[in-house]
Amino acid sequence: MLLALERMNSAAVGGLLVAVLLVPQVVAAPAIGLLTDRARQPRWVLTISVAGFAASLAAVAIMLGRVPLPVIVAILLVGGCCGPSLTGGLTSQLPRLVSESSLPRAFGADSLTYNVSGIAGPAVAAVIGVAGAGTATIALAAAAAAGALLLGTLPIPLQRRSPDQQRPPLTGGFRALLTDRVLGAVMASSTIGQLGLGALPIVAAVLASRQHQPAATGWLMTNRPQLS
Repeated sequence: MLLALERMNSAAVGGLLVAVLLVPQVVAAPAIGLLTDRARQPRWVLTISVAGFAASLAAVAIMLGRVPLPVIVAILLVGGCCGPSLTGGLTSQLPRLVSESSLPRAFGADSLTYNVSGIAGPAVAAVIGVAGAGTATIALAAAAAAGALLLGTLPIPLQRRSPDQQRPPLTGGFRALLTDRVLGAVMASSTIGQLGLGALPIVAAVLASRQHQPAATGWLMTNRPQLS
């Protein structure tokens, strides 16, 4: 968002870029989940996806304002499709990494660190953003790339299936969301609940820019509520 304001002087372009990065994550999440479940080694699916997310941020930081906007949109669409690996895709592997007795604590730690990072991330970006939005975006891409490297080291065991075991179709996740009333209700309520949080970065960036302090966007975002 700040990158679009800095280079394009347009909140509308910033809102568009945020949307094309986030919307594919909703659409691609079931497919990413099934690809991870079907892969013999899920670690590599997650690692490649997170690396793709990092690459998309780095490319936008370098190219925005220098290439046509449709190219930037296409890059962020690809990056957005990789986004679910950073959240639910990684969390789904916890049962394969820890014992059953440790799962409650592991899921608690996962939720805690995710929310703490969501609070600290904007603050870090605000500090780095003093040097410019492009620098801050590159730093975010570097953080995602570091995450990809760490993912590659996780001792996720190989998934073994018997020859007669059927693999679920890639559309299975979408079908589950549409046919299971509980899943559908959770999806609908969480989607509606995220509308305000999704608009907050755009509003915060515009307000901070009007005060000629764009880096203050990070401080505003740091004080937002976290929903797990």
